[in-house]
Amino acid sequence: MASPSAEKYLEEIYNILQDREFTSVTEIARSLNVSLSSVTKMVQKLNKEKYLHYQRYGKIRMTEKGKAKGKELALNHKILEEFFRLIDLEAEQIDREITNIEYYISGNAVSKIKNFIKKEKGQ
Repeated sequence: MASPSAEKYLEEIYNILQDREFTSVTEIARSLNVSLSSVTKMVQKLNKEKYLHYQRYGKIRMTEKGKAKGKELALNHKILEEFFRLIDLEAEQIDREITNIEYYISGNAVSKIKNFIKKEKGQ
């Protein structure tokens, strides 16, 4: 995966597509509160990298590769959220902290956090 920005878009698209097959540039822009042109550029990039299926002015669908990455990103988000709850951060602070680190933290670090959570819960 390329940039943290690309991962942010992928996770958002993955979340949007949980209950349907396709979305649009407009819906993604609204969800992320960004411009249509920003979404179009990123969707074209993700299409080129085989994470999405997209044709100009068309519907946006995730490829299997995109679904796998989106699922991984969503799971990492949940793990970080659970960790911050475990250490008693306030809900507002949890959102800020996740936003600050979720696309920069390594998979290895998330795995270690997941193991820590399991130990703390006695699993």
